[in-house]
Amino acid sequence: MERLESRLDDLARWQRRLPEWVTASSIFFLVAWLVFGRLLLRPHLATSGSDFVQLYFWENFTREELDVGRLPLWNPYFFSGYPALANPQMLVFYPPAMLLRLLPLSYSFGVGFAVHIAWTGLGIYWLVRSQGLDRIPAFVSAIAFMWSGAVVPHIEGGHVEWMYTIAWLPWVIWQWQAVWFERTRRAPWLAGAVTGLMILGGALRVMACAGLILVVLVAFRIAKLSRRGLLGEVWMLAIRSLLSIMLALGIAAPQLLPSLEFTLLSSRSIGLSLDCTTALSLTPTDLLYIGFANTPFGSIHEWERHGYIGTLGFALAILGVFARPRERLRMTKMLLLAWGIGGLMLGVGPALPLYPLARFVIPVLSLVRQPFTFVVLMAIAGAGLAGLGCDRLLRWFRGDMPAPRRATWIGMGLFAISLILDWLTLSTSLHPESFGLYPVVRWLYLFSAPRYFLVGLIFW
Repeated sequence: MERLESRLDDLARWQRRLPEWVTASSIFFLVAWLVFGRLLLRPHLATSGSDFVQLYFWENFTREELDVGRLPLWNPYFFSGYPALANPQMLVFYPPAMLLRLLPLSYSFGVGFAVHIAWTGLGIYWLVRSQGLDRIPAFVSAIAFMWSGAVVPHIEGGHVEWMYTIAWLPWVIWQWQAVWFERTRRAPWLAGAVTGLMILGGALRVMACAGLILVVLVAFRIAKLSRRGLLGEVWMLAIRSLLSIMLALGIAAPQLLPSLEFTLLSSRSIGLSLDCTTALSLTPTDLLYIGFANTPFGSIHEWERHGYIGTLGFALAILGVFARPRERLRMTKMLLLAWGIGGLMLGVGPALPLYPLARFVIPVLSLVRQPFTFVVLMAIAGAGLAGLGCDRLLRWFRGDMPAPRRATWIGMGLFAISLILDWLTLSTSLHPESFGLYPVVRWLYLFSAPRYFLVGLIFW
């Protein structure tokens, strides 16, 4: 026993000598490879979802065209012909996709999923760390989001472009926050670079979520400057933002120009009707899936309307809502609540009067056909609030703050109840034959795996 404790102490001292970016990156990529590593031996497991079958053959066509030195301008094998390059889902100019084309086609998607899920977690980690939270709360938030319903179920749906785009969402938030709040010299260039890469990822609905998040972010910044009587600084922030936007558009221009030209020929160029854009909205059952891996109703749940952040993540998020954060974290908590509430109000569509008003104020919403897309805002807000809740518990355990109030005990009781309900619903409705073609990912998705990863990381 003494020898084991000595080895653990040596490991801890060795870990502290390494730079934080090395240890954090190693953990996230290791966790991702534990899930997706088997695809190197059985690449056919990645063939899941009707969308994936389509994207698989598009990628095959792209490789054939690039091999003979041609851009895939026109795909004669799709319908009666299709302007391939104008479709951002082709990922022709996306740099990680270019690198993945060095691998055999069957292996490239599994490697791409692993790398982008790890990149998602690493982005959330550094976003939370930039707010002043410790490593453990940052790991909690990162694991809760990278294995959330806003990410993992899209693999089963074959939404390759969604996975590649959402991986850049936390990096975009982090760098644009640095542009408006920290005013570092390199922030405009980094913000422009990550935004350009996110545009090249091809998922327009994820970019709509990012746009709404950034609108809330800049509104908070302007309100803060106005309270201090410093509205003159808005001009400097506008110039820095313009530099970032120009760089992002420059990086994404090879894809944006043909896509915009193609969009003008689409029926969506004049906007969709309100009924069409609100038919696929969140329902009360969907909201239950944010905290539970399954519900007692036995309903068929689509990948795209799932905001699950894990049972423990949900319980910690409740603590984060009721916790009184430190001074520098108050703005962070307000932003997270604004994103979560905004995602809820937009996601339910016609159930609340906000969506018609938002369509009038933000015309681009008339192009979004699925309001349940905004569950992404709820998932990222829940993951951030889980980090705040974890921070509160850790400070209590360390004796840095008084014993938790009634709200904390309520949150802990809800966690215990949710564990029991989670176990009951899974044990009564899950069958081996329902695992499908992606058993490992569905295991993570159904069995509330973020809870186990979170507990392990907290003890680590």
